[in-house]
Amino acid sequence: MQSQLVRTGHPQHDHHQANQLAEQLRRQGLAVRLVPDPGGGVWVQSWPSAPVVLPPAQRPSALRSMCAGLGNDIRGFNVAAAFVAGLVTLPVVLVGQVVRFETWVGMVIASPIALGAVVVMSRLASARWWYALSGAVVGVGMSVFLMGWAPGPAFATVYVDNRGDDTLHVFADGERVATVEGGKSDEVKVSAEVRRIGWGGTKKKAEHHAKARLVEGGGYLLAPKPGRCYMLVSATYSVSGMATSSDAVTLLPDERFQALPADPNFTFHDLPKSVTVESDHFSSVFHALRRSLTCDELAACKKSVRDELMACYGRSRDQEDAIACEAAARASCGSRGSSRR
Repeated sequence: MQSQLVRTGHPQHDHHQANQLAEQLRRQGLAVRLVPDPGGGVWVQSWPSAPVVLPPAQRPSALRSMCAGLGNDIRGFNVAAAFVAGLVTLPVVLVGQVVRFETWVGMVIASPIALGAVVVMSRLASARWWYALSGAVVGVGMSVFLMGWAPGPAFATVYVDNRGDDTLHVFADGERVATVEGGKSDEVKVSAEVRRIGWGGTKKKAEHHAKARLVEGGGYLLAPKPGRCYMLVSATYSVSGMATSSDAVTLLPDERFQALPADPNFTFHDLPKSVTVESDHFSSVFHALRRSLTCDELAACKKSVRDELMACYGRSRDQEDAIACEAAARASCGSRGSSRR
């Protein structure tokens, strides 16, 4: 430490000159202290100041460094936003595979999650506001797109044929799902998780029940009026025309609720004369549900006529044979009414 005494004989001059000297020493990087002398004057003490040690700068994380590079390229930022949105939407899609909720419900759940992830990415990248807005639109769009591919609820189709005069109410696990007027038919979509089908004439409670093991995409027949009244007519269509070797007429059992063939080519009407066959398929099989005339037009005929018609159905190979059986039964009964399904 060095000390210099400033003494002019006048106290005010002493302090003024001491301050000037101290300022010069500070500019040289020295630490300075002023000490009054008892005999008069001011001691100016100086010594080298300790170097200032700054803490080491913290390196940014890898995530922040990566995001910082996206803040200068809107195209790259949008691509990253789509990737992040898809990544956070994937768990929702996987949950949807199990829960099978409605598609719009999945979109409502996934969109805010994707939006929040893009907002966090925008903050980390210190992106401009229009970058953040563009990335939010792209991210939410990606989330909605992915949820659109997620499977929705599983449904089966119940074909309700109400041949009675009264209105029929259909129930699934105790909940009313459809109302079919008398003499009408309808196709009802029912959740594949349903295990009990009910029906009756009142809206509040089913009067009859049947156990159900529904399969996704399967078809089922609900015919509340008893009687062996239904048959399935099947035909194979090929590129060369309607085949006859695989055609068949199958009488359905006398059950009020029963499963139908698991085939998407199913109709409640007569089989068409021709269909369009996909280019990668050589043939397609169609099924039609027909109602026997023994339960409709010929219900008042003699039992022998109705029995002969059922036997003729059993010998039929295709829809044309079944129609011929019905024409013969009408002739035997003396009826000239038109055919009904």
